[in-house]
Amino acid sequence: MATVAELQAQLAQLRTRHSAEVAAEEAKLKKLQQDMEYMLGDTEALEKEEKVLKRQFGSEAERGEPSEMGKYISNVIKGIIDGDDSLFV
Repeated sequence: MATVAELQAQLAQLRTRHSAEVAAEEAKLKKLQQDMEYMLGDTEALEKEEKVLKRQFGSEAERGEPSEMGKYISNVIKGIIDGDDSLFV
């Protein structure tokens, strides 16, 4: 059977090891929290940029007006579908 002194030494060793493990895990947690804050900031910035880009280059429904490229594509398709055959006579 272990003596009281041996048990106290084991207890002290366990306390020291536990303190080191807790400190290491707290450091990991702090780094994860910091990374999450950075990611949240990046996400907010990207969402703002996305709104600006959608306003600038989004679909006609999102902006409420046809884009120049949309008008061009529409005219090309109309020309293909309802082409003027008199030009080919």
